[in-house]
Amino acid sequence: MIWDKAASDLQDPKAEMEQPNFPRQSLWLPLFLALTCTGASAAADGPACPKTIEVSQKPATIPDGFHAYVNGGPPTADLSVAEKVELNQVSFSDGPPTEIAWLAPDRDERTYQVYKVEGSKEKPIWLTCGYSNTSIIISMPLPPEVKSCKVMHDPAVLGYPATGMTCR
Repeated sequence: MIWDKAASDLQDPKAEMEQPNFPRQSLWLPLFLALTCTGASAAADGPACPKTIEVSQKPATIPDGFHAYVNGGPPTADLSVAEKVELNQVSFSDGPPTEIAWLAPDRDERTYQVYKVEGSKEKPIWLTCGYSNTSIIISMPLPPEVKSCKVMHDPAVLGYPATGMTCR
């Protein structure tokens, strides 16, 4: 640090010390980043699909003469092995997925979709998450406080898979 006063002035308690020459703008950037990151994480605290889940799949029946394996690296005969699968679909429905009342997005862009959800405690809107390489879906009712959700997609991948989401 560079000080403008001489060393003898620093020993005198009554001597006025000048502050180091920091640009004032340098103090605003960390504050801005801290507030922005805090706000982003608070906004992301709403319900969201997990990026990955673990599933194990096995055939209900195996035809005579065949053996079942989990196609891993290398394949294994242990059918209880869980496989991590990635999020690729996010849907919303007026009731549980078994009612097949899927909602259309209110805004549909190339890289994202926006859904306005207006559920109630008695009749909530449901969030459903689909994953690659499995027919397993997971679903949950949204809290009535949630009024909109934004689903992000990857336009560089065929089928525009969902890559994440935020709800408010």
